[in-house]
Formats: sequence, C-alpha cells, structure tokens
Amino acid sequence: MTDLELTRLCAESMGLDVVEVGNNKPEHTLRINGLFGDSSYGNYDPLHDDSQAMALVKRLALNCTLWSDGMSDGWLVQSFLHQEFEASNINLNRAIVEVCSKMQLSKGSIA
Repeated sequence: MTDLELTRLCAESMGLDVVEVGNNKPEHTLRINGLFGDSSYGNYDPLHDDSQAMALVKRLALNCTLWSDGMSDGWLVQSFLHQEFEASNINLNRAIVEVCSKMQLSKGSIA
C-alpha cells in the first residue's frame, strides 16, 4: 500500500473530509477541509506530523511499546480494544498509521 493510501485510510478513520488528493509526485498530499477547526484547508500527513499521529493513538486507543532485541530498537503498536491489529516499525508514526489503516480496511468486521 502506498503512503498516500495509508494516509487516506487514516483520514477516513478520523472522519475528516478529504477535498483534494495530490498526484503521484513525491510531494503528494491530502488536503482536509476544516483541519484547523474552521473552513480552512490543511495538509493531513500523520506519517510525518507527530500531533496528527498522536490524535490517531488517542482516538483509536492504541498501545505503543518500545522494544529492543539487543541489536535493534523499534515500536510495536497494537489496538487496545482489538489486539489482532498490530504493526511494528522503527518509525513510530509509520507503525501507528499502519495499524490505523488495517483497522479501517476491516472496519466492517469490527464489532
């Protein structure tokens, strides 16, 4: 799945109104109506914006655990309510976005 697809799924899970999708150039972005609490437009990029990633953690009740096997470190992110959803990555934001995307893709199967 591309970064843009992951980001779109996160925006959907937050109930945000996606109004413009950039093209496939490296600088592609999602534009969100009312991202700043009014009728303005703002970029949505939880892969790189820590506050947007943290909003996903709080909204979806995710657990973030730092792990180390002695040779490398990384993050394990799991859904607190639905533990079958998890992702691990050295980048915390990417692990959060991957779990959120998995949850959104299977939204119909979550009770």
